[in-house]
Amino acid sequence: MIVRNVWHTPHLPEHFIAELETGELKMFLVVPYREIKEEDLLDYADFHPRRRRGQLLTPSLYHFYGLEKSAENYSEVLKIRVTPSQKEKLEAAGRTSDLIRKYIDESL
Repeated sequence: MIVRNVWHTPHLPEHFIAELETGELKMFLVVPYREIKEEDLLDYADFHPRRRRGQLLTPSLYHFYGLEKSAENYSEVLKIRVTPSQKEKLEAAGRTSDLIRKYIDESL
């Protein structure tokens, strides 16, 4: 299974939180070591792991769970100028970064 990142957070010590290629966050039990399949993934409905003081799992440990790190990663940052009313509309729409990524993927 290909993932963008995997985190371990203090508030869920028995789980890892995986960011799938779609950007969706799912969690799975740390023990036992096994290849993770779709049916092992549980819904994660909380703050992003970074906001929960999550630590990234070292990619060298991914193979214990049958995971592979995606080559596509959100490492590029764009800075754009918008008017106050445009900024207000973006913020009202919710997750601004996801909205812009979706627009780029679908419209360009």
